[in-house]
Formats: sequence, C-alpha cells, structure tokens
Amino acid sequence: MWKAGARALLAIAAAVVVSSAIGHLLGGGTRETRTALALSCGARNAGLALLVAALNRAPLAMSATVLAYLVVSAFIVIAYVLRRRRVVPTSIASRE
Repeated sequence: MWKAGARALLAIAAAVVVSSAIGHLLGGGTRETRTALALSCGARNAGLALLVAALNRAPLAMSATVLAYLVVSAFIVIAYVLRRRRVVPTSIASRE
C-alpha cells in the first residue's frame, strides 16, 4: 500500500513541477508575469476538484488524492516563490 502512495505522490510532484515549468517558460518577458503564470499553472484547481468530488459522493480515496495534490503543490509552489525571491534580476543588480 505504501508503494502506491509513494508513486502517487511522485506523480503529483512531477505534474506540478512540469506544469509550473511550462507556465514559467510561457510567461513572457517580464519576471512578474513568468512567476504569476508558473504559480497559476502549478496550483491548478485543487479546491474545485475537491468540491466536485464531494458533490458527486466520490470515494474517500479520491478526496484524499485531491488533498495530497493540494499539499504537494503548495510545498512546490512555495519553494518556487522562495527561489524566485532569492534570484536578483540583472537590471536591479546592474543599477547598484
């Protein structure tokens, strides 16, 4: 049972990383737009998925998977934001 859970978490993490990377790459030329699009792609609509699962009386495993997606995506998105804050844009660094 643990192996299936670990594989599911790994698949969730991979989906969040790939979707965040796609959002970052397609975010345009400005730093803020890249970050915003990466966040929106990485976070997705876990709350909406949980609502749909609850309204359709989905099995508890489905709700647990959606909650796991929400938690894993939150950790990855927070790590991305912290990383983006640490990197100083070259335009700001060149002015100093």
